[in-house]
Amino acid sequence: MGWKLELALAGAIAGSLVGSAVGAGCSPSMREPTYLEHYDRERALCVGVPPRASPLDRLGVAAARRIASFEGRPRMRRTRGARLFVRSRPGWTRHRVEQWSLCHIERMALLTVAERTSDDPLAVEGIRAQVRQASAGFEIQLTTRDPRKGPELYRRVQALMAERLD
Repeated sequence: MGWKLELALAGAIAGSLVGSAVGAGCSPSMREPTYLEHYDRERALCVGVPPRASPLDRLGVAAARRIASFEGRPRMRRTRGARLFVRSRPGWTRHRVEQWSLCHIERMALLTVAERTSDDPLAVEGIRAQVRQASAGFEIQLTTRDPRKGPELYRRVQALMAERLD
């Protein structure tokens, strides 16, 4: 009878260890948000923001720089995103630029890939935006966790800059 108890305990311990190992990689911050989570965020963030409004359209993009990190063996430079420097305008604050950026990202996430704007940096799937006050405007830092999306994000920023120069 003793060996059956030991076997049952070993099975219970192994099951709990496997369950905790599987759940360890599935924290809410690590997984992609669901459609409903994007919808809830969009409803909360987009109060007072006009439809299809992007801060990149309203503010002048003055400069852009690549965000890169060194990873792997051998150490290779990988593009993670871009930093955009936008000019300030009267009535625009860091909070407003951040709200409009996050709202536009959430609105783009609700669309299918075919419906999204193909040249909009804020329409890249899975990006994050952080806004900081800069000397004569704002710095919008756009990054992604997916190493395949970083170069696409930077390519769109370069295309946006080339379009503005024409």
